[in-house]
Amino acid sequence: VFLKLTCWFLFFISILWVLLDQLNTEKKNSNSYKITNSISSLNSKSNTIFYIGSSRVMLGINTDLLNDSLSNWNSINIGVSGNSLAQNLYIANFLKAKSGNKILFIELSRLRKNYPNSFNSAAKVLGFANFPDSYFAYLNYNQNILFRVKSVEEVFNDWVSSKQNQLKQLLIKEKNSRYQTIGFAPNYSSSYNKEESFITEYDIRRFSNEVLDKETLIKINDLLSNQALGKLKVVFFLPVTTLDKSELKYSSPLFQLIPLDSKWEYDADFLKTISKSNNLMDKNHLNYQGSLIYSQGLVNYIKANEKNWQ
Repeated sequence: VFLKLTCWFLFFISILWVLLDQLNTEKKNSNSYKITNSISSLNSKSNTIFYIGSSRVMLGINTDLLNDSLSNWNSINIGVSGNSLAQNLYIANFLKAKSGNKILFIELSRLRKNYPNSFNSAAKVLGFANFPDSYFAYLNYNQNILFRVKSVEEVFNDWVSSKQNQLKQLLIKEKNSRYQTIGFAPNYSSSYNKEESFITEYDIRRFSNEVLDKETLIKINDLLSNQALGKLKVVFFLPVTTLDKSELKYSSPLFQLIPLDSKWEYDADFLKTISKSNNLMDKNHLNYQGSLIYSQGLVNYIKANEKNWQ
């Protein structure tokens, strides 16, 4: 009996050891681990481009292609599902003080001060100081007004969702996608056969005279005022897709007032190339093929302008 128990114990330990080793490997291969290490290793000689935004950035900006094409730069995708302009600006404000030469590409979308649950994970990865108080202070917002108390059911559902994602990451090696909390996460599916969610030059123009968020414009201009040759460059861009064109009522007036050298304006040829249904994973997100086209557009833009940023 003792021998059997010993054998079962050793078998259990060996299985546990394999699982722990797999977990450690998964951790080292995760975007979170790589991004944390990249940021902690920044120094005065670093040349880094950060791409900050929502899940549209997470799926659409292919840092594999960017790092292959821009050998003088290390490209880091800071796409976080559910992020809005409020979180994007806070991240940019955090990164501007980091060492080295930096370019911050910032997705200009709607602004929601109530941050998503995924932003808590991003805070741990990026290492925000005094979070979430520093976030509230940056927005000049009272957190008691900002958040309502969640119900027990909502808290439980969030917990279940997080555990499901962890199991998915560890046990299910999907062909079409990989679970990540932050950074480039390609998806190879193409299940959406319409093109109406792509923005057009006309869409941008027709919403440009809507009501301007002056408070946000002040934060944008404050960030732009911190630019220093060879140290910091800030470039804003509009998402190329949207669930609802009315999103541009908020972002287009701001975009029009950003200086030309601090925004990436899509030209007609680029929009014609990207705006095809087979480049979409779903209505609002690019798939892997779309990420290649979009990121090549970024490469072309950066190569055409980087001489003015150094």
